[in-house]
Amino acid sequence: WPIVDLWRIKHTIKRMEEGNTPISIEEVQTAVNHLKAFDLKTASYNEVRTHTDVLVNCGFSMAGFLRDRAVYRGRVVEPPHERYNYVHEISYPPIPKDNSIIRYNRLSTNKFQIFYGVPTSQIKRFDQLIALLEVGSISEDNTVKEELIQIGGWKMKEDIKIAVVGLTGDIPFENVFARELQKFHLKGLSELKQGREQIEMVDQFMSHEFEKKVKKGNEWEYKISAAYGDGVFEVGYRYDIGGILFPSMKAKKRELNIAFQSDVVDSAMEIFASAVTRSTNIGGTQIWIDYTHLSPTVANGEFVWELPGKHKLEDKYISTMKENVKNGLPFTHSIPVNVFVHN
Repeated sequence: WPIVDLWRIKHTIKRMEEGNTPISIEEVQTAVNHLKAFDLKTASYNEVRTHTDVLVNCGFSMAGFLRDRAVYRGRVVEPPHERYNYVHEISYPPIPKDNSIIRYNRLSTNKFQIFYGVPTSQIKRFDQLIALLEVGSISEDNTVKEELIQIGGWKMKEDIKIAVVGLTGDIPFENVFARELQKFHLKGLSELKQGREQIEMVDQFMSHEFEKKVKKGNEWEYKISAAYGDGVFEVGYRYDIGGILFPSMKAKKRELNIAFQSDVVDSAMEIFASAVTRSTNIGGTQIWIDYTHLSPTVANGEFVWELPGKHKLEDKYISTMKENVKNGLPFTHSIPVNVFVHN
């Protein structure tokens, strides 16, 4: 994670370009106060976006996301499907037919076609498991007893620049990469000659927004972070920023998530494998148990499927996982296999 720059050092796009002064602490405080006061269920996107743009224009950190780094993304296989046969079916979503209805994700609205994934982890296989957890229903709906999730693995074909957000907050990072990014971020802040207080206020407020636990059906609670993310993506088009790195709350900040613009996926990323996995519900915890299909190769956007062979978890591992769940231990401590045979 080499730090490329602090975009905020060149910060406040229009004001700096026009020779005006940076956004004042009073303007930031006013924007934050308005955002805190909103009833997010009823507030309009445009109302929220007016104030999140003030925060975006204070600036954000950037890092390099380098060639050959892997990213994993999952999609629940909806009946009657048993698998998806084409890459576009598990990649970024299609352009919505009705743009009048705004839908919210943690870091974007449907104004953009955004690819959400989990970058390579320092813990072997943890990235793939978090990609399953991010989209799975079992941890949120105990009535779901079994679920098929198709996961894809992509590699970067070239280096790109990414924004990094949500680096402060109340929940400490357990991720070594995230702690290193946080260290560089704070160092860059300390070197600012002006605007530091504004940035610290933005960091603290937005980090709390990224730490929200949002239940399915309450996606309107993402309205602030989604509007903020849309603003960063719009800045990205002007300043060659291809994605946004942010903490994974499904993984309780043990891992990071990344969001890419669709054109970056098309031009700078290449899928190398896919697998359909089966998860089961053990004590309300999503446990990966086996594959149903594997595609270690991809040809012209279409998966080449093979039977998975002997990759089911042995009964002793499932028993260990049940015991871990009973004792409140993370289920990932017991996963002995890789989602992909060729990785």
